[in-house]
Parts: sequence; C-alpha cells; structure tokens
Amino acid sequence: MSKLGKFVIDLGYVVELDNPKMVEKARGFFYEDLMNIIKYDELEGAICLVESPKSKKSDIPDHIKDE
Repeated sequence: MSKLGKFVIDLGYVVELDNPKMVEKARGFFYEDLMNIIKYDELEGAICLVESPKSKKSDIPDHIKDE
C-alpha cells in the first residue's frame, strides 16, 4: 500500500471555539497573513507536504496521476 501525502498551506491559529471574539480576531489575522503571503510572494515558504493517512488513492486528482 502506498503512503499518501498532500500539499497544504501551513498557516493557522489555535483558538478557543467557545470564545467568538477570539475566533473573529484570529479570522482577521489569518486573512491578513494569507494576503501578505500572496502580496509579498512568500507562498513557496508556506507550502508544505504532509503525510495524509486518511486519504485514499481515489482522492488523487486525475490531472496529477501518472499516465
């Protein structure tokens, strides 16, 4: 069985889900950080390849599969 992984953008904040003010504040910072990553062309540094044990081969998009 093949080990599967996926590319992700590594950006996130831990928040208390029962604290709506904190959640909204983090959402704003998340958006701001994402826009800055794009604006300053820093996307390459934010892209990571992580193991994805819950993924299946059928999750691989057709345009990425080997011919």
